[in-house]
Amino acid sequence: MESLEHERFGGGQYRKCICLVSTSDQALQSALKTVSPGERNNDPKHCYQIGLAYLNGIQVEIDPQMAEKLLRQAAEGGYEPAMDKLTEMYTYGDGVERSWEKAILWKRQRNAQVYSRMLETKQTLLRLEKELSQTRSRIPMILYDYHRAIRANRSILAGIAFDWCKKQVQLAALHQNNNDSAAAREVLQEAISCLRENQAHFDDPMISVVNERNTTLEEVYVALADCYIDAGDLPGAEQCLAQLRQAIEESSESEEGKQLSLVRVELEYGKLLYHRGFYAQAKSLADRLLEQNRELLLPNSSPENLFSVFSTADQRYGLLRDYGILYGRITTALEKYRDAISGYQLAVTANQSMVNHRDWQKHFFCEFRIVECFCALGDHAQARNKWDALARSIHEEHTHAREYALWCRELSALESQIQSLYDKTAQ
Repeated sequence: MESLEHERFGGGQYRKCICLVSTSDQALQSALKTVSPGERNNDPKHCYQIGLAYLNGIQVEIDPQMAEKLLRQAAEGGYEPAMDKLTEMYTYGDGVERSWEKAILWKRQRNAQVYSRMLETKQTLLRLEKELSQTRSRIPMILYDYHRAIRANRSILAGIAFDWCKKQVQLAALHQNNNDSAAAREVLQEAISCLRENQAHFDDPMISVVNERNTTLEEVYVALADCYIDAGDLPGAEQCLAQLRQAIEESSESEEGKQLSLVRVELEYGKLLYHRGFYAQAKSLADRLLEQNRELLLPNSSPENLFSVFSTADQRYGLLRDYGILYGRITTALEKYRDAISGYQLAVTANQSMVNHRDWQKHFFCEFRIVECFCALGDHAQARNKWDALARSIHEEHTHAREYALWCRELSALESQIQSLYDKTAQ
């Protein structure tokens, strides 16, 4: 039966039946429509799209084993979207048993292909520059073509380097989840080296990537500092942040952009103080940070306009979210639970207001911490109401399918934690 269904997707009936698909995943529908009936069944792109069909039950019975087999075949054929899908499946346990090792394996293979393209582009660029330096031609059109080709390859190289560095950050996060901080730090150091090696291409005034480059550099350094913190190497984290501060100050970013990046650095210093147990100093830093940057982060602090000014400024929202989380942690450690609730609620609101970079794991983390704070205050009615609303949002409102599946699996564990909190505070 499986082979029959598989053959049907490679035959002429496929386009006829695809119009009958009823699914909320329009992106998957669109991808499946691109399958050509004449494609061979071992074509990597074809295997990938049929694998998605088996994973999601599109015109066939859901079959996770067949989906994994086809996606693995596509990935082994070098099809990068299949590598991304396998990484996602093993990260969230979607149709397979969760495995950080296998997620890391496929993410590494994906990154290796991007890195290979980066090296090929760099070799092409070096060849063009060498030919230009050795040419004896003075014909303007020939010289113009060389310069145009060099500039185009510089732009391509810069884009690939950004992409690779961002993927290295994702790989480091997988290593962190696998409790391997050393591997995560190594991956991020490679990303920093890549950014520095390609500095000349980023600084070309004809390549409009300066702000993106600075954002990437900040992202990598912050992830590296977090790795040091998680590993308990606080001096290493402090040194990393000092390097980031210097890089920001030397960058060609706008003054407002620099200020936002420096706020991020200060937030990371606040984390250092928190992890060293200097809660009072960490709170002073957080209070000062918000006060000194109020105009930047909160131009209008009236409740009805608190977040409306950031409709497209995800960087500010991200800072507000992480500030709220840090403030919540600090004030929880100081047993100022009302302040902690305010901090976590700020983080939740900021995260919900982000357009492109919402972090649902941080969202649920904050919501859960609010429940904990209400329990610590002995306000069980508020805790129960908040918990019930959180459970409903996981089941009814959350549309990010992979994170949804992850949180549903952990819902029972969270429920038992909440019950133990109720029992503990009721004693």
